[in-house]
This record gives sequence, C-alpha cells and structure tokens, in this order.
Amino acid sequence: MIQNLVHNLNSYKQFIEIISDKDFSKKKEILSHSSIGQHLRHVLEFYICLFDGIKKGQICYDERKRDLLLETNKVHTMQTMDNIIQKLHEIKADAPIVLKASLSDKNDTFFTLNSSIYRELVYNFDHSIHHQALIKIGLNEFKSNDVDDNFGVAPSTIKHNKECAQ
Repeated sequence: MIQNLVHNLNSYKQFIEIISDKDFSKKKEILSHSSIGQHLRHVLEFYICLFDGIKKGQICYDERKRDLLLETNKVHTMQTMDNIIQKLHEIKADAPIVLKASLSDKNDTFFTLNSSIYRELVYNFDHSIHHQALIKIGLNEFKSNDVDDNFGVAPSTIKHNKECAQ
C-alpha cells in the first residue's frame, strides 16, 4: 500500500518541475478561483494532519494549518512531499486511531469515530486522486499538461478501462 501512496505523491513532481512558479500559484476561474498550488497544499496538509494525528491518537483534518508556502513555493512543496514520503515509509503496521470531524460550518460541534491508520491512508490516497483530476483541468488551461494520461484517474477506473479495451 505504501508503495502506491508514494507513487501517487511522486506523480505530482512531474508537473511541479515543469510548471512555472507563476502558473503554480495563479488562481484560475476554472478551478473555482483557486490555484494548482492550493489544491496540492490541501492534499499535502491532509497527510500532515494524519501524521500529527498518529502522534496524538486522533486525527482532525478540519483543524489543519494552512501553510501558504505550500501553494506558492515549489521548493518548499517538493521538500514537504519528500518528508511525507519518508514518514509513509516509517509506517510498518495498522493501528486504531480516532477521527474527529465536523460536517457543519454553523458551529464547532465535532463528532468522533473509530478508524485506523491504514483506513486513513486509503482516504488520503483517494483524496489525492480527486485533487489530481482537478489539477489536470488547471494544467490543461496552462497548456502544460505533460502529466501521465492516468494522472487523476482512480486505479479502479484504469483497470476497468483496460478490461474494456480488450
């Protein structure tokens, strides 16, 4: 599983290395007035929340720090990805963890539920694929779409497409 997560994170590097700093942080209407960097920041911060939560025994994605450098500074973003990949390699087994979340913007009411580290890793993987699909739309706007055709496509969809092609 870790190998798949690392591969997914490494796939971001392909476009980060070629996209200009300006295009990385430029807000686009087609991305609901957000930038490619903001989408990537969001993905990385979920991983950061997970690792912080592992230390505490409780994850809360709602309380993530919003590190604006992650959406504007490609070097910082790459270093953060490398740190996340290193921490992924340190995970050797599943363990229970509590997820704290709020489903409302109206109040500070949170609920908790039981989860596991592996379950949250799968969630982060799926979350990353979703944002890759959005980023791919932004890259098309910049005519910088030098990413793999399967960037932003769920593995189950890739398998299905291969089966249909046969």
